[in-house]
Order: sequence, then structure tokens, then C-alpha cells
Amino acid sequence: MLGNYIDRPREDSLTASVFSTLLHLPVNEFWQLLRKACPAADLPVYVGEPDSIEFWPKWDASGTANTNYVEPDVFIRFPEFDLIVEAKRGDIGSQHQSQWLNEVQSYCNVYGSEDREVRLMALGGVWNIRDESVPLPASVSNAETERRCPVHMAEWRRLLEAITDERRRQRGESPSGDGKARVRILTDAIHFFDVHGFVPLRLFSSFDFSHYALATDLGDAHERLQKVHSKLITR
Repeated sequence: MLGNYIDRPREDSLTASVFSTLLHLPVNEFWQLLRKACPAADLPVYVGEPDSIEFWPKWDASGTANTNYVEPDVFIRFPEFDLIVEAKRGDIGSQHQSQWLNEVQSYCNVYGSEDREVRLMALGGVWNIRDESVPLPASVSNAETERRCPVHMAEWRRLLEAITDERRRQRGESPSGDGKARVRILTDAIHFFDVHGFVPLRLFSSFDFSHYALATDLGDAHERLQKVHSKLITR
């Protein structure tokens, strides 16, 4: 799988390396990490095992601005809904509604007859974290009610924070063999973020300042600094 994207654009290698790694987790753990990347999204809590997962499927471009085909980054079919993932490398402003419309139209060209719920996740390049939506084509709507596809705004930074926090939690629980395997998977995902220039940073709101506060006594302060230093070295 990983060898398939070496010659693709950088956002594709980031998407495939992170997603293909996280998909080794139990599906609900994978899904909770994705949900945390979309803080304002109205997403289901549980999704069930995916029926299929595709990277860069090529869909019929009829009715879109594309000539040959439309190619979303990831397409996951869960039991109750389909999820299109459109990923951008940066975290600011490179998503475009026109591309979402193309992908929704093309999805309906291929799967519209199945009359399933479809959602789109815009990962990276978003201008806010509020959910958006785009209309489904008239071929799958009706004259009385316009059907829409929700667009869930997600950030790479938040996904990395969720992965880092989950790894810290797993390490703190004296994990079993399965837990250690989860830690390795999460560590691999963090490594792929690092390769693509993302550094795990913690928001002030989630940082435990009391744990790192210096004591007024110089001896205690020196001992505490040594402990903090050793933790940073082992991370």
C-alpha cells in the first residue's frame, strides 16, 4: 500500500501514510481520533466495521468540471453511511467548495442509485471548524426537498494532537500486549506526521502546568528539572 503513493503529491503521501497506519487500530478507536480532528462536527459516535476502504478512487466525471474522472483522497463505506475524505497539505484555506461539489456529483454518478447517506470530511486547508454542506444533485433529490451532503471541517493539527494524547494515555495504563501494539501504531502515525513537517504541540488548555511547576526550594527545583528532562529525552 505505502509504495503506491511515493510519486504522488505530498498531501497524498501524508494522507495515505497516516490513514493506512491508523486503520490498523480497532475501527472505533480510529473513528474517535477522526472525530477529534473535527471539533464542531455532528458525527456519529459509533460507525461499525467499514465495508470497504479506497485511496484515490476514480469516479465518473459526468456533470462535473473535470474532464476524465474525479478522484477523492479516501473513500470509506461504513454500514450506515459513506465517507468521502478530501485532504489538503496545509491547515489554512486551500479547500474549495467547487471541488466538494465535483466529488459529491461524481459520487452520485456511481452510487446515487443506492440512496445511501453520504458525508464529506475536508481534512486540512479549512477556513473555520464549523460544519458546511453542499447540495446533492437533482438526480438524487426531489422537487420538494433539496438533499445536502454535510461537510465536516477537520484539521491535521487536531488529528495529531488526538493521536499524541491517545499514545500518552495508552502508555500511562501499563498496557498489555494489545496496548503495546496500539502504542506502536500511534507512534508510527506520529512519525509520518513528523516526516511531513508536523510537530506535535499541546494546546495550553490541555497542558498540565502543575505537573511541571518549579518548587521554590532550589533542591526540589533541581530534582524536578531532572525528571522533566528525562521525560523529554524518552519521548
